[in-house]
This record gives sequence, C-alpha cells and structure tokens, in this order.
Amino acid sequence: MSEFRVGSRKINLEVLTHYFLLGATSSEVAFFLGVTEHTLKEWIAGHPEIAAAAERGQALADAMVAAALFRRATGYKGREAKVIKVNEQPMVVEYDQYYQPDVTAAQFWLRKRRPETWGDAPKPAESETQKETRADVIRARLDSKIARLSGAGNSEDLAQRPVAGRA
Repeated sequence: MSEFRVGSRKINLEVLTHYFLLGATSSEVAFFLGVTEHTLKEWIAGHPEIAAAAERGQALADAMVAAALFRRATGYKGREAKVIKVNEQPMVVEYDQYYQPDVTAAQFWLRKRRPETWGDAPKPAESETQKETRADVIRARLDSKIARLSGAGNSEDLAQRPVAGRA
C-alpha cells in the first residue's frame, strides 16, 4: 500500500483513490480522513501525490459511468439467470439477454460529446419587424387597460370594445 505523510498524518493513497472512485465528494472524503474540506483541498493543491490519487479516482469513476452510458446508448448483451421449476425442483437457468439501445441515453451522450452537431438548436433571432409588431400589440394592450382604469366612456362602451390582440 502506498502511504503519504502530511505532517504527522499518514494518508493511504489507495484508499483516497477508492473514496473518489466510489463517487465521494471532497467534503465526504475529508470527513473520512478526519479533516476539514479546506484542509483536504490544501493537501491536493500542495502535494502532487495526493492530487494524483484524487484525480485517478475521479477519472476512473467518470470512465466507468461513461462506459455504462455508452453500453446503454448502443445496446448490449448480458448474461442473466432465472429460477424455474423442473419436476417440482428449483433449477437455475442461465441465458443471454439482449438489451435494446436506449434513445435517451444516446441523445444525452451525443449532446454532451458533440454539442455543436447534436445540441439543441438555437432559437432564431427575432427580426426588427417582429419586434415592432410585438411592441405594437403590447402598446395597444396598455392603452386599453389605461382607458379602462381611467374610466373613459361608460362601462358598456368599454365592455364592447375589442382589446388589441384579442378576437
């Protein structure tokens, strides 16, 4: 086992790597080591051996997740087992199971790996004519509300007047 000494503390670098490999956050790893998160970050920043152990664990975890996501996105064959009854006796039967590709996993993979090609299309910019038309509709609605609030005309006139933008 590889150990590293920081002051009077011994840090097992393999254990540190495994904590990060399991997906633990810096805060959780610090707790496991009995130090504050700030101290752990200082150790990582100041000691290349500790930084390498942390990065190795995080990189391995990310690689495992990426491999699992890729398998899910592209489909895969796995070995399964089922218990069946044969002559009233339980029997374990193994078989190959094919898992269909998962469209959602494929979309996620492609959007993250090739956002310029597979990312969401940007919304087209609004033209000046569209902006002016929208502004006119808003202005007409505001004029109508102001007229109603100021009591212009009697209530029957206001109720029968069409409001801009509404049929």
